[in-house]
Amino acid sequence: MMALEEYTAYHPDTAEEIMYGWPWRRFEGMFRRHLLRKAREDLRSMRDLRLAAVDANTNYDSKENQDARRQRVEGLEEAYQEGVRILYSTDRPSIDKAEEDDPLFAPLKRRAVQAHSEIDQPLVEQAGMGRQLVGT
Repeated sequence: MMALEEYTAYHPDTAEEIMYGWPWRRFEGMFRRHLLRKAREDLRSMRDLRLAAVDANTNYDSKENQDARRQRVEGLEEAYQEGVRILYSTDRPSIDKAEEDDPLFAPLKRRAVQAHSEIDQPLVEQAGMGRQLVGT
């Protein structure tokens, strides 16, 4: 029911239409796509907030720090792209120890890994049982 409530909060389909008109596989697939989209929006929001913080930091205004600002901005964009790649990848994601210690980029990648593992879980135990019965 929580998955149904979450999905219908963002989509025009009614709960009755989904419960009585959709096969369970369709709902699971659509809900997984919904979770991926929301996770990507979360990553984009985190990136944008961090970019705003870098832009607002007056320490980067001097000429000698212009290169540092550019590197931070490029690093944030790379971390965001890597996070999106992790989300949509079929491989099991992981984060290196060096990446885990970086306070600027690590949160983007950690959230992508967490969302990837959440999306792989069946919505309910019965859904997993249904897959076993059908043989997929």
